[in-house]
Amino acid sequence: MWPAGEPSLQSRYLTLQGGASIRVVEGGVPQGPAVLQVHGWGACAYSYSEMMPALAEAGYRALAMDLPGLGLSQKPASRGTYTTSAMARAVADAATRLGLQRFTFVGHSMGGAIGLRLALHGDRRVEKLVLINSIGLGRAPLMAPVRLLSPRFVEPLLPLIFRESLVRLILRLAFGTRGRPTDEDVAQYSAPMRLPGTLRACRLLAHHFD
Repeated sequence: MWPAGEPSLQSRYLTLQGGASIRVVEGGVPQGPAVLQVHGWGACAYSYSEMMPALAEAGYRALAMDLPGLGLSQKPASRGTYTTSAMARAVADAATRLGLQRFTFVGHSMGGAIGLRLALHGDRRVEKLVLINSIGLGRAPLMAPVRLLSPRFVEPLLPLIFRESLVRLILRLAFGTRGRPTDEDVAQYSAPMRLPGTLRACRLLAHHFD
């Protein structure tokens, strides 16, 4: 999985308060201005696979993380892990353990809502906030049917429903770039979905993230 094959990027794991581990991908200049990038619902650090090398080459300390429950991070079973406030605390804890005194926060979709929570609740380390199609700024009408169609009893059925073909369809709707998604895009987003606990985490986020 990414960033394999990217010699300028490395991944490592951080143990957060409470014991859960998350994966962080890092590159660039260790003493450069830090840019922390956080992905959206059901995604992973691969969302920033093109931005990371560009930031690193420009002299920044580029960081992207897999949120708890997603990507290659640990997948706690507790629903309390998947609230907005809990996700924001996890990101703030990761920033502390990475030694970030000041940083630019880049958040896509659900990641944007986490950045908003940090900034609005007074995390003064957030120097700049970049929101990409962020939730948290208005209504999200799509969530009502998602919640309706994903009660707890459907969890055992989710691996049967969430095939690579469905990932490809979702990415076709989500990408705004001609020629995307590529087979590599589909593979990178599909692989974490096959890991035990990922689909449960997606369901819990749909129900417990504000």
